[in-house]
Amino acid sequence: MTPFRLALRERKQANSPRVERARKAAVSVLACVIPARSYHFVVALWRAIRQNSRMNPRNTIIAILAALSASLALAQNFQTINGKQYKNASVIHVEPDGITIKFSGGISKIPCEEITKADQQRFNCCDPQKAVAYAAEQAASIQRTNQEIQESNKRAEVEKQKVEAEKRKALEVSRPA
Repeated sequence: MTPFRLALRERKQANSPRVERARKAAVSVLACVIPARSYHFVVALWRAIRQNSRMNPRNTIIAILAALSASLALAQNFQTINGKQYKNASVIHVEPDGITIKFSGGISKIPCEEITKADQQRFNCCDPQKAVAYAAEQAASIQRTNQEIQESNKRAEVEKQKVEAEKRKALEVSRPA
């Protein structure tokens, strides 16, 4: 068989109704499973499939399943020692004294005392020495910030008193005796 005939045969197979139905079914399943914010991913994938007629349907399905499993792995349920559950939680930030998560109810910081040992090892957090040093550093930072705010408020109060004094002098000068 000549290369031209092989290419023609592959093209006919790629555009067969059976392959098209499989592609449409895969995309419709994805549209139901992937959240609305990921809809653009499905549209881009569908366009790529339509433009590349030589794309193997098996590879398409594998790519779709890989993307789907990755998106599901990012968001999972998280439970603390106290029994509190966070649905669709993903870790935003890991700190020595706890972890910050984003979940369906908002954002929350979970201290080390409430995190299970398995999760402490998984996220590599909650070293007691690092936690104490981090807490001291945070407390010092908060104290510095509060001190700066107090100094700024004092300066603003002094400036306000100066302006009021100038207004009183201007009123006294403008009044005829």
